[in-house]
This record gives sequence, C-alpha cells and structure tokens, in this order.
Amino acid sequence: MGIVTYSYDDKTQLSKNFNVREFRCKCGKVHNIKISTELIEKLQKMTDLVGADCVYISSGHRCATHDRNVGGSGVGPHIDGYAADCKFMKNGKPINTKLLSCVAQDLGFMGIANITKNYDYIHLDMKNRVYKGNEVINYHTLTTDFYRYYGISKSEVEKLMNGVIIISDNQSTSNTVQNDTPKTKKIIYPTGYSDEVKELQKVFSNKGYNILANGYFKEATYNICRKFTIEKNDRGPLTRWVQMRLFTLGYYGGIQDGIAGNMTMNAIKRFQKDNNLGQGYLGGTDWLYLNGGHIE
Repeated sequence: MGIVTYSYDDKTQLSKNFNVREFRCKCGKVHNIKISTELIEKLQKMTDLVGADCVYISSGHRCATHDRNVGGSGVGPHIDGYAADCKFMKNGKPINTKLLSCVAQDLGFMGIANITKNYDYIHLDMKNRVYKGNEVINYHTLTTDFYRYYGISKSEVEKLMNGVIIISDNQSTSNTVQNDTPKTKKIIYPTGYSDEVKELQKVFSNKGYNILANGYFKEATYNICRKFTIEKNDRGPLTRWVQMRLFTLGYYGGIQDGIAGNMTMNAIKRFQKDNNLGQGYLGGTDWLYLNGGHIE
C-alpha cells in the first residue's frame, strides 16, 4: 500500500469502478496525479458493499494552489493523493451520506465527512489521522461514531446493502443534524493485559500490520480493528478470533471454525443488543466494546 504517481494523461483502470483520469486535479493545468492504493481499495469495497451503480469523483488529487482556491489549506489529504470527494449513485439517485458515513466508518476510512447540504457528496480519505465530521456544520471532528451521531441503526445499513433502503431525494432543507447525542465523546479503553487481545494482535501482525503483540487493547490496536468488518460468510483467522471472544463472553457456543455462519452472526447481534449497539455485521465501535472498552 502507498501513494502512486501517475502522469496527467494516464488512463489506467485502478479497479472495477475507478480510473486514474477521474482523480485528476480540477485546476485545469497539466501535472501528475497522486493516488493512494489503499484509498482505491476501500472505495471499491464500499462501492460493492452498497451496490452503487456508479460513483462520481468531484475532487480527487489536488495541487496545493487548487486546494487553496477551493477553500483548503494547501496541505490537506487531497494534496498527497489520500482523498476523494464522491457521490455514490444507485437507481439514478445519490445514496444518502449519513448512511455512507456509517459504512465508511466500518470499513476503516480515516477521514469521513458529509460535505453538502443535501447529504449527497461525501469526503473520504486514508490520511493517517482520524477525522469524522459534517462540513455543513463545521470543519472539525464532530463524532467518534456516525451511527450515534446520525441516529442510524445497523439494520438500516444492512438494508442499503441489500438494495432496499431509502436513498437521498435531494430535498434536504436543513443544515443541521437531528441528533440528541453529544458531539464530544470519550473513548474508554480497557485496562490490564489480555491473552485474547494478544491473539488478536498476532492476527493483525500476520496480516502485515506493524503492531506489538503486548496484550493491551489501546488506540493502535483499535485503529487497525476498525479497518475490518465481519459479515455473513466471511472466513479466516479474524472471524475465528471473534468466535473465540464471543464464546468467552457467553454469546457463542458453536464451532470456532473461522466461518461467519448464522450462529456467528446471531451471536454478534445478541452481543450488540446487550451493549446498545447497532445490530447487524460487526465493525466500527463494536470492536471497542468486544474488547472490554466503551464510549461515554
């Protein structure tokens, strides 16, 4: 994973839905294009998950001059190729960015923000810092959990993925989010050593992440966790670890075979219900609660 530099006239197909030319700077000048390979990977996964027919990139890579011209600082994530501002289309209409924010959070995007009053364009980036906002409110991090911020359940996101969810009608008239949740929250990490956390860290180490298997669930481990989801029919060592953890907590009594079948998904939902979390696939803040932490 890293930043790849392409020439201005490059038309390489980066993935099923994305081509280099879509990420050209909008300044109108001829210069190279920088694109994060991890950004493309996650954009494609998100496109597939929500069943988007197409994705419009309104802004990808920017030169520093253009970034300043559109109100940026000249040093933001667009400059180095980490970011894209997108509209995900389905059945001829944009998918609501409140829903997309929740999906992006579960997929592990580092920067996520609604950027239009109609909730139809979303900023997504993979720069190494966490930014979760709503730029029709302000340009600061506003939340740690979009599910709570927007009042969205995981069942709604699942419906989106199954093709039966509300999509934006572009008739929004409010600049504010209808939300009773405080905008500032504190992540409370568990204290003390855990053999299970150590095993989780080993799973990530085997996946190529540079993480110390010290048995303490803190920010570094949590940030990696949030890059992953466990959905029905997923399989592998991370799924097996989730089964093991749910068994320890008394939610799962099946075979720890690393396959997310009905028993595993039902155990996940029971755990989520007991912890007042959105119910559906495992992702986002679920990892924090699964490891003994919480948000207050």
